[in-house]
Amino acid sequence: MRDKVAHWIRANGHRLAAAARTLARDQDEVEDILQDAYLIAIRRAHELDPDADPGPWLYRVVRNVALSKVRKRARRKGLMRLWGPRAEDQVTQQTPGDRDSSDEAAIMRAVMRLPELQRDVVLKRIVEERSTRETAVALGCTEGTVKTSLFRAMRKLREGFRGPEKEDGDEDQKEGSRRHGSA
Repeated sequence: MRDKVAHWIRANGHRLAAAARTLARDQDEVEDILQDAYLIAIRRAHELDPDADPGPWLYRVVRNVALSKVRKRARRKGLMRLWGPRAEDQVTQQTPGDRDSSDEAAIMRAVMRLPELQRDVVLKRIVEERSTRETAVALGCTEGTVKTSLFRAMRKLREGFRGPEKEDGDEDQKEGSRRHGSA
């Protein structure tokens, strides 16, 4: 079956590339998607029915790899929005492609400075996309500990990029209200 999949890829690679192109940012990402998809296809070819046409399955593999990359990119953008405009100030002015990797490097440096448990939780929950339960099992702690650690880690990361957060009911606000005669 592996030979059949390899043959189909050689004969129809242009179609798979076109499918990848619909979700990729640029040609480099198309090539990354195809390379990852081909590796998965060759490794898992034994799972296919020997009489089946591998085409639809290969399209699904390419699509799933591409969607995974899109989701990862969206998460990174979401993290940058979460940390706000100061995150943008943390990196130098560069070309957009260089800036993406520079932004990621700034984020990873900040993550690596977190206390060990918070760092491990961020890496497992956000980077590795593990569930709360999977993270708790992997780290040998409770799901509540995972949730609390993630909350505290994200707060520290936001503060590192934005500065300390002020929440409704902040002590400074309460103190100011007391001075002005309101409670």
